[in-house]
Amino acid sequence: METRIVFHIDFDYFYAQCEEIRSPELKSKPVCVCVFSDRGGDSGAIATANYTARKYGAKSGIPIVFAKKRLEERKDAVFLPVDFDYYSEMSEKAMKIMEEFSDVFEYVGRDEEYD
Repeated sequence: METRIVFHIDFDYFYAQCEEIRSPELKSKPVCVCVFSDRGGDSGAIATANYTARKYGAKSGIPIVFAKKRLEERKDAVFLPVDFDYYSEMSEKAMKIMEEFSDVFEYVGRDEEYD
């Protein structure tokens, strides 16, 4: 029987990582990528946050207003709107590399796949 290895790859805080690639100065700051609702203001939720923001309790799924409250002592905290077109572009680049080295490739989402 042939040995088979299956990899499950899930990029952690993918959207925030994409923003750090686009703007390297963000790497030292708490970064939250937000899905703003159409109600205006800070209504909506955090899509993802980098590790610096997570240290303060800002994480995926919490309301933006809660994340801002938890990060209020960090005057350098950054709250960005999602940019799905850019994240899809970055995902395609990464997925092509992984697919090139895989016998079987299964795309799960922008930040997740199986080899």
